[in-house]
Parts: sequence; structure tokens; C-alpha cells
Amino acid sequence: MANGLSFQSAWTWAKSLSEVDDNGDARSEHPHRNAYDRRRDRGGRYSVPRHSWMNQALYELPFGKGNGWQKMALAGWQLKHAPNLSTGNFLNPQFSGSEP
Repeated sequence: MANGLSFQSAWTWAKSLSEVDDNGDARSEHPHRNAYDRRRDRGGRYSVPRHSWMNQALYELPFGKGNGWQKMALAGWQLKHAPNLSTGNFLNPQFSGSEP
């Protein structure tokens, strides 16, 4: 922290593949799917974004340098800005009709 200002930043690159939906149901349990070929049901997890960028800026306000009530009321205040950015969710197309 320099002059009451600090920055933090973190980036996450993630990938999660599964044969199970995010609600815990196995995708191959549907009647038109082949239970012996789980690779057909493999896809990206909807709840895991590919990229996530988290940032934080913290600034200690320069108030409360005096004595008495000013120091008690105004000292120790901070401003924080925390923007978090992430990519969208996956789209796993599914077919609900009869097997062609």
C-alpha cells in the first residue's frame, strides 16, 4: 500500500467437462441416449465460466488527522472498488425428440 492506495488483481482460466448436468442428473439416463457411450453426453459445465477476472482497489481516506471528535468520527474510512468480470455460460445443445 502506497499513500493509502492499493490494488489487487487475479485471473482464473478454468475448464470443467462432465457427463452430468449441473443439477446432478446423468445425461445418459434419458431413454433415447446410449448408456454405454458416455462420451456422447460429455460437455462443458454450465456453472463454470471459462475466464474470470477479479479486481480490487482500496483507498484510505485522508480524514481524521486532527484531535478529539474529528479523529474519532472520521479516522479509518476507506473506499473500495471491486469490479469482477467473467465470460458467459456454456451452451450445450440437447435433442429431445426420437433418435434419428
